[in-house]
Amino acid sequence: TDRLKAEADIQNYQASQSYQSKTLNEQARQFTETIAKEREKIEVDKAKNEQDHIRQVHTERRNRYTTAIEQLSKDKASIRLGGVYTLVGLVDEWLADEIAIPNIEERRKEGQVIINNLCAYIRSPFLLAERAVQLDEPYAKDLQKDFDGNKEKLEADKQTFKQHKAALEEERQIRLSIIKEIREHLYDDREPGSWSGFDYNFSNAYFFYLTDFSDSLFDTSSNFTQATFTEDADFSGTIFTEASFSGAEFTKNAGFFRAEFAKHTDFTEVTFIGNATFSEVKFAQSANFSKAKLTEDADFSGAEFTEDANFSETIFTKASFSRAEFTKASFSRAKFTKASFSRAEFTGYADFSGVKFTQNANFYEAKFTQNANFFGAKFTKASFSRAEFTKASFSRAEFTEASFSWVKFTGYADFFRAEFTKASFSWVKFTEASFSWVKFTG
Repeated sequence: TDRLKAEADIQNYQASQSYQSKTLNEQARQFTETIAKEREKIEVDKAKNEQDHIRQVHTERRNRYTTAIEQLSKDKASIRLGGVYTLVGLVDEWLADEIAIPNIEERRKEGQVIINNLCAYIRSPFLLAERAVQLDEPYAKDLQKDFDGNKEKLEADKQTFKQHKAALEEERQIRLSIIKEIREHLYDDREPGSWSGFDYNFSNAYFFYLTDFSDSLFDTSSNFTQATFTEDADFSGTIFTEASFSGAEFTKNAGFFRAEFAKHTDFTEVTFIGNATFSEVKFAQSANFSKAKLTEDADFSGAEFTEDANFSETIFTKASFSRAEFTKASFSRAKFTKASFSRAEFTGYADFSGVKFTQNANFYEAKFTQNANFFGAKFTKASFSRAEFTKASFSRAEFTEASFSWVKFTGYADFFRAEFTKASFSWVKFTEASFSWVKFTG
């Protein structure tokens, strides 16, 4: 009886333990399930809060953007300048927003909208800019000569002059600030700056202030078509991926020293009234300067033209292409007052047909690896001493005074119907040459 009772107690205990174990397991399962649901709810709430926060931040940015755009149209210069700095800050904020917008291209789209507005402000007309030369000088009107002795009119005109002068200077500082901010974001020790990936449209802009984009890197498109620069423009050391300056006008000095152009570059019909410095510039693809006007010193010494260099119908006053390297060059119908191509190298076809040199033309030690065409060119005083030609055509060219001393022609040299007033061919070496119908009048 005791044994049966003990066995019954054992069975009851085991049943109780089994029940308790099942109960504990169920409670643990329910607890785990509850915790999982709570965690899921927390994550959902967290994600919702983050999305709400992101939407709130983006809404706040767009509100600041709208306010800043409105500020750009205000009369007070300080308010306009505040709008500029707000826009600059917003571009940086969009670019840094990696968590909300992981895709860099999407972030750039947001920034590009703001860059477009900053460029549009630079392009916007400012009427007093046309009078910048006058307003930058002291007041010069005379009481008797200009106002017949009327002091009230004189004082009123003086006051208007001061107001206009102040307004011009304020606007100049605002636009200088925009250019300065853009340049600082494009410069990073010849590496792409944070703003280098944006497009810049300055077409038809009127730069009535110093324009400094030196050492900048424009990694996409930069458009300066029909722009006007009334003060010095500095693009020295600047790297352009794709640039256009067609129809632009540089009133004062234009500096492109050691600039680099990665793609086709357009300088067609550009006017350089001051000095134009393109020394040691690298053109990785074609460069078009056709119909351009360079009225002062044009320095292309040491420049590298990897593909086509087009200077057809370009007008030069004083040009230096010494040590320049050309693959294929066209100067057809160009006009030079003074020109130096000393030690220049032409590895492809060189077209100087119809070119006019009204003063000195210096080709000392120039090298022409392929065909050099000077058909119908006109020279007043030309020096080709120690130059080297593979194949050259001077047919119908006109020389007032010419020196070909120590020149080497390794291929065919054609002087058909050329005209010389005074010429020197001392120590020249010809492989095959034609001087038929040549005229020597001196």
